Amino acid sequence: MSKTISIITFSAMCLLAACRPESPSEAFQIPPDEVASVTDDAEKGDIESIRRLIAYYEGMPDGSSLAAPWKAKARLLADADELSFYAEALLIEAKREPNVLKRKAILQKALAAAMRSDASKSTESSREAVQEIRLGLTVLDERPPNLNR
Repeated sequence: MSKTISIITFSAMCLLAACRPESPSEAFQIPPDEVASVTDDAEKGDIESIRRLIAYYEGMPDGSSLAAPWKAKARLLADADELSFYAEALLIEAKREPNVLKRKAILQKALAAAMRSDASKSTESSREAVQEIRLGLTVLDERPPNLNR
């Protein structure tokens, strides 16, 4: 009986190995004959198609600019994950911004995105992001006026 299980296990492993993409980015590829229909569905607001296009373009060298409009569309459709990624990117940008007024504006955009993400799909992580950004804004608001330049 164990020999039968071993043969079945071996066969399954071979099948899985044959189906496995050669590289991680291949898992996000869209066959050329499907790109137009996925794009059409994404333009109509299908969030799964939008996510597929984001992953597809980000898997390309220099594909960030091609993914950017789809990320923006996902945020407009209140995709919690994309809003969360955007809020995190803005938070990092704010931490690097030396100008306090610009930093505050960036944090306000980050807070709006984080709050929309939390409203769409509330998780411990999304609530912590909102708290962290609020804290950053509070610290900036409590600074003496001469340091807010």
